[in-house]
Amino acid sequence: PKSWWVRRAVRVAAAKAIKAINELTHTKGPFAGQKFNLRPWQIDIVKKIFRTGPDGRRVYRQVLLMLPRKNGKTELAAALALYFLLCDGEIGGEVYSAAADKDQAALTFNVAAQMIRNDPYLDSICEIVDSQKRIVHRGSGSFYRAISAEAYSKHGFNASVVIYDELHAAPNRELWDVLSTSQGARSQPLLMAISTAGYDRHSLLWELYAHAIKVLENPAIDPSFLPIIFEAPIGADWTDEQVWNQANPALGDFRSFEEMRIACRRAQGIPAQENTFRRLSLTQRTQQAARRLAL
Repeated sequence: PKSWWVRRAVRVAAAKAIKAINELTHTKGPFAGQKFNLRPWQIDIVKKIFRTGPDGRRVYRQVLLMLPRKNGKTELAAALALYFLLCDGEIGGEVYSAAADKDQAALTFNVAAQMIRNDPYLDSICEIVDSQKRIVHRGSGSFYRAISAEAYSKHGFNASVVIYDELHAAPNRELWDVLSTSQGARSQPLLMAISTAGYDRHSLLWELYAHAIKVLENPAIDPSFLPIIFEAPIGADWTDEQVWNQANPALGDFRSFEEMRIACRRAQGIPAQENTFRRLSLTQRTQQAARRLAL
């Protein structure tokens, strides 16, 4: 039956991505040099992104992944970028990682470049151009490039895949819109945002988050939009360790429980840090960057 073939296509696409990513190596910390071992929650993310339709193409064209800091999002973003560069089957593909500033944009590129250098085979089929934050896959004529909102050419993109890191820090929506509208000629384009929570209700992230909540409630509103949100509920007690687990899938694994406890105690003792802890460690929306102190 056709439905069986569809289900098989979904499994094959996701399995291919998971297998390829698990062949890459970590670049930092205690896992540096070791191959990826995607956790079940990470596998679930990859499976969702690579869900395919009856035509064999990916279903989702836009993805919003909201995840607190220290849950491995930079390494996952770099691994996904390399998969799309090397294994997506796109001839002349253009894969971009974008960020608000040059330093943030360099983070994902540096991780991706080190993953290539850690693997002699990948190093032999790719050219890394550090000065341009670019990696070229010679066999397909595709490239991956890191760009920032403060330094980019506004036109000339033909993006196949875009991964925008820390979208909450985007100064405006210009780069997002330019990259989005550049994807029209691609057969299965993907525009993915990865971010912690923000506080600006007039930002691009807030707009996407509001849309994501509607899609979670009724996927039929936008079948090509995938929301994946790890967050503490807005009214939840931010000091409750059970609440921390809701938002931090890596907590107790490669996300340190002790570090969270220290940061939480500090935020309780220094009220101005409360909102920062809630936004960055729990993806919990706040009304402002920091609480104002009554003097």
